[in-house]
Order: sequence, then structure tokens, then C-alpha cells
Amino acid sequence: MGAYYYDKYKPDWADGDLLLFTIHPNKSKSRSWYFRLRTSNNKYYQRSLKESDRSIAELKARELWFEIKSLDQKGILYTDKTVPSIFKAFIESGKYGSKRKRRLLSIKKYICHDKSPLRNIQAHQLTNRIWLEFIKWRAGFYLSDERVASDFPTMYAAVPRIRTLQQDRAALLGAFKWAKREGTITNFPDLQPISRAMVEREGINARVTKQRGIAPPQNQWRSIKTKLRLWAFWDNIECYRASPDSYEDQFSPTKSDIDKWIDNLDEKTRSNHHKLTVEYGRRQYDPRNRFARKRLYYFLLLSEATLLRPTIELASTRWCDYETIQSKHDHRLRIPLLTTHHAKASAKTTDGTRRRTAVGLYRSYVHFQRWREISRQYGYGKDEDYIFPLWVRPDKRDEQPQQHCDARLEGRSFTRQLRKWDLDKVPTGQTLTLYSCRHAAIVSRIRAGWNVLDVATAAGNSVSGISDSYAKEWQRENADKFANNFVGRHIRISEDERDAILRLFKAEQNDEPLAITDE
Repeated sequence: MGAYYYDKYKPDWADGDLLLFTIHPNKSKSRSWYFRLRTSNNKYYQRSLKESDRSIAELKARELWFEIKSLDQKGILYTDKTVPSIFKAFIESGKYGSKRKRRLLSIKKYICHDKSPLRNIQAHQLTNRIWLEFIKWRAGFYLSDERVASDFPTMYAAVPRIRTLQQDRAALLGAFKWAKREGTITNFPDLQPISRAMVEREGINARVTKQRGIAPPQNQWRSIKTKLRLWAFWDNIECYRASPDSYEDQFSPTKSDIDKWIDNLDEKTRSNHHKLTVEYGRRQYDPRNRFARKRLYYFLLLSEATLLRPTIELASTRWCDYETIQSKHDHRLRIPLLTTHHAKASAKTTDGTRRRTAVGLYRSYVHFQRWREISRQYGYGKDEDYIFPLWVRPDKRDEQPQQHCDARLEGRSFTRQLRKWDLDKVPTGQTLTLYSCRHAAIVSRIRAGWNVLDVATAAGNSVSGISDSYAKEWQRENADKFANNFVGRHIRISEDERDAILRLFKAEQNDEPLAITDE
């Protein structure tokens, strides 16, 4: 044992397997007493008693020794059986589906967080009450100050769905079942399922349905895209303003031009840029952040143009999936075609794949070409590259395979910016999300006169799904037809009736009392 164990002794009230000691002063500055016990599985359990006084430390050691011995008699091993340690060991074992690791790692961040109610809970100590405390804490994580922890990724919505919390429960139970098969624990708690009734009764911050957003009013949507464009291209605009005679317009400076302009900025100018937080958000000069802003802007534009969902359906496309064809009506126009291999599961083709080809608007050809040129300036844009790649440092790109961006993180960035601009809600109070761009795109096509079959085909959805979700929009666009008793375009209503309607409407708008007559 050498000089590590200092002032060691074996208490009279315990068997010979228990040792109390301090660490030699040459090895550690801590003067706390330590507890070391050989358990029934012939492994040692050691922990600090966090007490420098010998008599008090011995009292703590006696309580701990009695607890461990009691569990050993019941066949429950005490050594390293906290919930986080079991979950970590489960992840390291690899005894789960090949596609589940990323999800398990994200759940691990909550379970192993320093403020998690499960942080120091032994498996045998876990009860439904502690489980409920964890669910409340986890559901309200992004509404607390803990959300700003630098080591915690912002991967999920501020208000999780019940289904997401149920997945957390399933993952934790899977870890317990694995530990029991391995003989690590002899039993595990039966965690209470998370139901809608529980959420309402306990006041858990969770949603019942998916948060798909809502189509914003046209004026608001135009404002959002304008602000997002300025936010994404602030570096181009500022570089152009510094030397307008050198470029054609505000968007013509290349990355290399912008890099040179940034290198020549003085500290005062940089400070002024960082003060502009209201309109454009925090100015950042790092290429990664500049690229990410432009990526989000074009992610929204191309989703709106092609009706591909702003999820993995769009994020997973590569430049080799993109092609153009010539318009039959005007030889000057090119029509973009973009094929995704991750379409909605319900839209499987006859060969069992999830592939579908979306047709972009005429004007989106310009967006595709501009975004590809920007991507090339930042080291992407090859045929095998993702259209929306995850940023990797240039010196690391040859060492790891390329990945596509995470649509969830794009959505969080989008929502965060809308909140800064006070544009995150529609007049009815509903919140806008990145998915709202798809709603806005579908509504614009309905207003342009598309029928339900064309919209469903272009959007990669079922006719019933589109008609149910956007029934109100079709009602509004066809209101004249329905209001005219289903006759032709000729409106069959007398001039007197038209005048009466107009008078009543004007009176209502002016809040005037109405004169009731017998006519």
C-alpha cells in the first residue's frame, strides 16, 4: 500500500474487510477520511467521507457500512451503482441498436448533469417520486439558467413533447435491463409512464403534439426574410460599404475579400460592430459563424422553393442530388430538381425507398447557384458534398467523414433570432418555427390557385393530409364560389342587396349604431 494510505486502521465494530484511512500529505492536501470496503463480489468500494474529524468520520463510516452490508444480504451490489454510472456503462457496452447511440448520448447529458436529481442516486434508491422530480427538471431545463451551460448542446425544443420524455424513460429502463442481464444489479425500479394526465396533474412543462408552427402573415414573412438576409450577409454588406467602387453590389465581395477586410479592422470598429445587437444579432468574425448564418438563410429559402421539409429531408441532400432542366415555356428559364433519400416514411415508393424528387421554383435556380458558389468559397460545394454541410475546421476535414447540418439546431438558431427581432409570434399568439417556412410556401401556392392534388404532389404529402391541414386556406380562396350558391362567376345578387351589405360593413367599421328597418 506504500505511503498512499496514512493513519489507516480497521474499526473493531466491522469485519476485517473495512479500512478507514487518510491520504498521505505528500500525495494530497485533503485531510478527509476515506472509507474502503471489500464487497461480496470481491471488489473494493472506496469513497471520501468528507470529514477531517476522526470520530465524526467513523460515525459516517458505520452508517455506510451498515447500509452496504444490508444490501449485500439482499443480493444487491452497492459498488458503483449510481444511475449515471449504469447508464454510462450501458452506452460503452454497445448492446443497443446501431442508430441509437446519438440519442443515448443526448439523454446522458441530462442524467449526468451536475444538477440532475439522478446525479447521485443509487439504482436501488430510485423511486417514482425521484423519477418525477427528474422529469420536471429535465422538461424545464431550457427555461432555467442551466440552459446556458457551455458544455450542454442545445439540441431540443424548450418545451419537449411527452413522446420525447417517454423515450428518455425507455432508454433508462433499457440500461437497467442490460445491467440486470450482466449481473450488475438484481432488480430495477418500474418507472412510472409519462401520460397526459401526469403532465397536467404535476404541471410538467411538456407538449402533447408536435410543434410544427403556423403560416405567418405575408407581410411578417417578408420582414423575417429581409432581416434574415441582412443578418446572414452582414459581412458582405460591411465589406462593400468600406470599398463600394471595388464591387458590383453589396453581395459581390467574396470570402477572401471579406477576410482581408476583417484583418484590417481596428479595435474601435470591431467594438462598434459588436454593439449592433438589436437589428442583426451579435456580430462574429469567425468563418464558422459567418458560414452558419448563410447556411440557415439558404436552408430556409430552398425549403420554401422546393417544398422539401426543413428537416433531415432537406439537410441530407447532396449536390449530386441536384440537377436542372430547361423550361418548355421559356428557354431562358431553368427548373431546379432536388432528390431526397429521406422523405417522409409514409411516402415510400414502390421499391421501398424514401426517395422523392422535388421541383423548385424558377427563381430558386439563382438561390441554388449563389449558395453553391458561397459553399465553394468556404471549401465545400463538390458533387459528393452535402448541400448544407456541418462545419468542420479546414485542417480536420480530411480526418473525418463529412456530415450534414442538424436541422434541429438550425431551427433553434432561427427561433432565437425571431425572438430577438420580436417576430417569433403571429398576431394570434402562436409561435413561429423553422417549419413555418413550409407552411408559408404551401399557403402561397394555394393562394396562387393550385388545386389540392398538385399541392399534395409537390409537397410529398397525402391529399387528405393537405386538405385537412389547409382546409381554411382553400375556404378563403374559394369563398366567392361558396358564397354564390355554387353557380358560375356571374354574381347573382341585386344592387340593393349589395348596397345594404356595404352600408352595414361601413357602419360596423366605424362603430356606428345601426338603424333597424322592416325592409
